Amino acid sequence: MMCFAPATATTSVDVKENMPEERKLWYERTPITKSPYNRVIPPPPPIKHN
Repeated sequence: MMCFAPATATTSVDVKENMPEERKLWYERTPITKSPYNRVIPPPPPIKHN
């Protein structure tokens, strides 16, 4: 799984192509402290932020 690979070669491509999946994975893997309906989770690591 290339979830949060270092920002090297295919960063922009990964972000564009894997956005839906990355997001899904992130939401599924992120520990939810608030209610599932109010999941205001901070943006994933640099891969999405950049």
